[in-house]
Amino acid sequence: METVEDIRNFLSNDIHNINCGGCGIAALTIYRWLKKNNQLKGDEKFVFLYNGESSFLNNSEVLKNNKGIPMACSHICLYSNGKYIDSNSIVSINKYKWVHHIDSEIFLLDAINNIDPWATWFNRCQVCEIAKKLNVNLSDIKIEA
Repeated sequence: METVEDIRNFLSNDIHNINCGGCGIAALTIYRWLKKNNQLKGDEKFVFLYNGESSFLNNSEVLKNNKGIPMACSHICLYSNGKYIDSNSIVSINKYKWVHHIDSEIFLLDAINNIDPWATWFNRCQVCEIAKKLNVNLSDIKIEA
């Protein structure tokens, strides 16, 4: 794998339901791959996209006061090189009611590891396959609640 497109193609074609409960894991994976391969552009952000107000308000409070636990949202993508990307495509963020642009890898990881609010279609056992295939450390992602 040599490009972000290679990573995205692998995730979307080989990892079942990656964008149905694994979108945050995909964003973190792409970010860590870019970092490991010295391909960060310097504008990277984790983008939390919301259609539901409760998770937006929860995450706003965590960001503001650094108290509480971040939770899943409608979708997560990575902003990099002037584009919003997930494992499938360029993401149009305009269809979401609320948006957070997050600098913190820890915030994203805490949200990912708060397993209960995530869609269950994505089987987290695939995280090991992703890590191995892309040679990216994902050992800090919880597989089970």
